[in-house]
Amino acid sequence: MLSQAIAQESPEQAQETAQRDIFVRLLEQYEPALRRLAGGYAEREADREDLFQDIAPGMRVLDAGCGYGRNLVHLLREGCEVFALDLDAEGVEHVRQLAAALRAGLPADSFQVGAIEQMPFPDGFADVVICSAVLHFARDEEHFRGMLMELWRVLRPGGMLFCRLGSRIGMEFERVPGGLFVVGDGSEWFLVDEENAHGTDRGDERRACGPTENNHRARLPLHDDMGLEETALTART
Repeated sequence: MLSQAIAQESPEQAQETAQRDIFVRLLEQYEPALRRLAGGYAEREADREDLFQDIAPGMRVLDAGCGYGRNLVHLLREGCEVFALDLDAEGVEHVRQLAAALRAGLPADSFQVGAIEQMPFPDGFADVVICSAVLHFARDEEHFRGMLMELWRVLRPGGMLFCRLGSRIGMEFERVPGGLFVVGDGSEWFLVDEENAHGTDRGDERRACGPTENNHRARLPLHDDMGLEETALTART
């Protein structure tokens, strides 16, 4: 029982346990709102569940561009071996604290500050690589492809890559230098077209991200106020 466990702890440990329990309850209560704020848009629950049902406890999952951990609560609870990376040191520290609060038992260096195009993980490192609402921050097409190639590099053979990215397929946006596009709020994003969305060069191979026997792709609404569309890719090597 929780009360018995607290009674056996020192006052400092009991206070820390109570604070963690409060944190987790607040996280559960406000997670939907936090997801919208941290990710910039609400992810469709059905699509998220489709991703999670393919991830089993014990799998090694890397969240590239983790932010404040919006995708990781469920995976940490389910006992996945979670790794995460982001350029925002404050976000990475938040994810460390989140993992500690959920008692995931993961070392602090599982969560690192770094760039997606230069990740400190070896080839074939993860069973699943997630990159959600990050690739539109690419500076140009070269940067976009550098990040995408790095996502493929750290994915093990037979693994799963899940991406969410802004799309301009079937829509018109003002193009600015660097291959970026002006979106509804005036910011400049890298938006994929048919070529970007359906394939990337990986060495001498062409890796399809469109519908094939082993890949599936869904297009969902993104930022209604920007007139954009979100493209969610789930691709297997």
